Amino acid sequence: MFLVYSETGFVQNMMHEPVDDSYVDRVRSFGFNVTRVPDAWMADKTAADIWVEPATGEIALRPALQIHLSRTEIKADGKRLATITGLPRPCDVLIEGALQTIVDGRLDLVSDMPADYEIRIDQWPYLPWSATVSAR
Repeated sequence: MFLVYSETGFVQNMMHEPVDDSYVDRVRSFGFNVTRVPDAWMADKTAADIWVEPATGEIALRPALQIHLSRTEIKADGKRLATITGLPRPCDVLIEGALQTIVDGRLDLVSDMPADYEIRIDQWPYLPWSATVSAR
């Protein structure tokens, strides 16, 4: 399999073998990053599952975020909080569609309004992560 990837390692295109070497050379001549991976290795994977390490050109599974959520339920009293730690530094977090940039790897969520708060993180090259914190 032939992969075209961005400078961040995002797989932009995949082509199954056979791919002629002259075609690969031509794609490279246009400034694209190109690598090959055995079709068998990709048999149970999609482009969303993998990334290419830009410094080495090695193909790997996208890592999971090592995030810890202290609790999924809090009192809606404006005091009790749920803490999320282990966030990439920096990263963007979506809370109910509102974007927040976290620079220190930690997010404290507190609410005085009863609701379910969906939290999403989609930080390349990590796999997306989401959780819901309920304030009651």
